Parts: sequence; structure tokens; C-alpha cells
Amino acid sequence: MRKIMEQHKEKPEILMITQQSLQSENFKEILSRNTGTKITIIDNKNVSYHELIPEKYFLLVDFSVETPSDTLVYLKDNEKVLGKIMLNLGHDLDASELASWPHVKGIFGPNDSMEKLCQGLSAIISGENWLSRRLLDQLVNYYKGKEVHHVVEPAIEVELTRREVQVLQMLKEGGSNMEIADSLFISEHTIKSHLYNIFRKIEVKNRTQATSWAKRNL
Repeated sequence: MRKIMEQHKEKPEILMITQQSLQSENFKEILSRNTGTKITIIDNKNVSYHELIPEKYFLLVDFSVETPSDTLVYLKDNEKVLGKIMLNLGHDLDASELASWPHVKGIFGPNDSMEKLCQGLSAIISGENWLSRRLLDQLVNYYKGKEVHHVVEPAIEVELTRREVQVLQMLKEGGSNMEIADSLFISEHTIKSHLYNIFRKIEVKNRTQATSWAKRNL
């Protein structure tokens, strides 16, 4: 037991977003025991997850359950996150989808074995990536294409109101709709209206893309 505790202290923690259940608790214990890493479950419906966030962590996202976008964006774009790991991803990602998840360290499908998952997590915690060569090649080509596109395309002027800029800044910092509304002393409905207008102006489809845009441009 003492040896396991010492291992946990040496390694960064893993936060696992999934549905809290006896099955997920057993799954967590198996992963923790085989990787020597502390793993904390964040229930996908828990609104009080902020108090569970450590100083530094890897984020393990279970795609077999639905997680509120506010929670997901906050945890995956938090400055404390060392890397993201996708679990039970049931489809192949293209490069643009993968690029919307910066610092992804590994992807595991629903048919991957426990042995492969533990092996991959151990490698990731040690500083390696667990991504296929095909995906890495796609990413390289994707970013090369973006660089060329950036050179040949002129900058596009986007006219945002002062309030829209404030909302984007807070979105960039991981604020939920409710947190942004409280900070600006306006209703959550008004925040949703601002976000609708922002998405239209900067030509994005969701919060993740808007956050990425804000990080590049604000």
C-alpha cells in the first residue's frame, strides 16, 4: 500500500469524465492499480466538479456517455490539463476534429482491451503519445494546409461589440454560461443570445470552435 501511495505522489492525477456507477468505480480501480496512478471520477452530470480539480491532471473523457458541453470545454481547455485522452470513441476522427482537441495524447476505442488501455495510459503518463501514425500524418498535413491558407488569405475584419468581446474572453478562460452571466450581471438567456451572434460573426458552429478562435485572436 505504501508503495502505491508513493507512486501516486510521483505521477500526475487522471480525471475521468464518465457516469458514476459501481461498474465505473471498479473500472477506475483496475486502471489505477495497473498504472500506479491516482484516478478521480468526475460524474458527467455533477455540477460541483470544480472542487475535484487538482493542480495538474490528464483528462480521460468517456465518449460512451453524454457530458454537458460547458463541463467538457472547461475541463479540456483548463490551463491545468497536461493532456487529453479519448476513451470509447466509436468513430474515426478526421484531422480537423482532432485539431479541435489540442494536446490529445491518446485515443482508445470501445473494443480496445484493458491491457492495451493500461499500456497506453502508462505510456502517456510517462510523456509519450498514443496516437496512430495515420492520425499523426493527417495532423501534420492539416496544419501545413492551414499555414498555406493563412498566407494566401487576407485577414478578415470581425466587428464584435464590447460585450461580445467580454463574453469571448470569459469563454476562452473556460467559463460556463451561468458563470459568465453572473460575472457580467446579466441573464443566462442574454449570454446565449450573445453566443449566437458571436458564432454567426466569427463563422463557427460551437463553443469549442469559438474558444479556439478566441485563443488565436484575443
